[in-house]
Amino acid sequence: MFHDIEQFINDINSIDDLDYGDFMRKANLYLNQLNENLRPFNQDIKKKLSEMQYYLQFVSNWDVESTRKRIIKDATYIDQLLAAHKQDWESVQNMI
Repeated sequence: MFHDIEQFINDINSIDDLDYGDFMRKANLYLNQLNENLRPFNQDIKKKLSEMQYYLQFVSNWDVESTRKRIIKDATYIDQLLAAHKQDWESVQNMI
């Protein structure tokens, strides 16, 4: 797992606020940090990060735990995209 993703998941898991607004503010801060740490990124990653911010902030279900699970699931997906991208890059370098 990529360090930035692992740190993000740890940060999300460390939020102990039960109030959704408090959880959302902290999670959004961590999401913004992840967004900055992953630049530059491809369209798939950019789209997933935007989707995460959208459901976290704008169309929330007001349930901390289900949102936390969804955020972690999406972060794991981004980690898989990064791993695939790294593998593709390593393959290209071996061909040179």
